[in-house]
Amino acid sequence: MAIRLRELITFTQKIGSKVFAVGKIILLKIIEFVKVHPRLVTGIGLGVAIGAAVQFLVNTVPFIGLILAPLAGALTAAFGIVIFGIAGHRLDKRDRGKELSSGIIGIAEDIVEIAQAFFEFIADVFNTVFKYLITASNHLIN
Repeated sequence: MAIRLRELITFTQKIGSKVFAVGKIILLKIIEFVKVHPRLVTGIGLGVAIGAAVQFLVNTVPFIGLILAPLAGALTAAFGIVIFGIAGHRLDKRDRGKELSSGIIGIAEDIVEIAQAFFEFIADVFNTVFKYLITASNHLIN
């Protein structure tokens, strides 16, 4: 993990004579997202951790464990990400003073809100990175 983070931080893009720290821009956007949605991110991380633990435990079962471990880990992680992600999102909403809907409609609303936040995050990252790259390219052309 630390190696991947170091690779991200040090990733740069050279345009003409300027070098842009694209990795740092992306990391700053990730940190902004985590600050806005701390419990959502914690819930998703918990779901991934539970999936990894289940995969490890199933893998220790003789003979059949090697076959079932990837499937058990993936299904558990997916289930955990959804359940704990929604729970974290609902805690974030409650902390912001927003009203929580109950029942299946409330859960559906939460899923839509999580997807919207994620895609807004992705769009924000792309817009920020491309803004710097396009601005640099335009300076080179002019």
